[in-house]
Amino acid sequence: MSNSLERPKSFSPNAKIEVNIELQNINHTFKKGHKFQIQIQPSWFPLIDMNPQTYVDNILKAIAADFQKQTHTVFRDSKLVFYGLDD
Repeated sequence: MSNSLERPKSFSPNAKIEVNIELQNINHTFKKGHKFQIQIQPSWFPLIDMNPQTYVDNILKAIAADFQKQTHTVFRDSKLVFYGLDD
C-alpha cells in the first residue's frame, strides 16, 4: 500500500512509485567489508498472511480469483547514494 496506514491506497500496475522505509529507531553501523541484505516481498507468508496481489477490503474474504501472480521490480535512482555498494 502506498500513502500511509491511515490512508492506504493500492499501487498502480506498471507505475514507478517512491517508497520511503524508515529503519527502526536503533543505530545502524556496518563495518568495512560487511554486507547487508534488503528483501522486498509482497507478504509475510507463511508467518502472517498471504497477499492476493489485488486490493481486497478484507483479506479474510478473499476468494481464489483475487489471488494473482505478480512480479515486483525495484528501481535504483542514480541520484540516491548507496554507500559501499559500488566498492
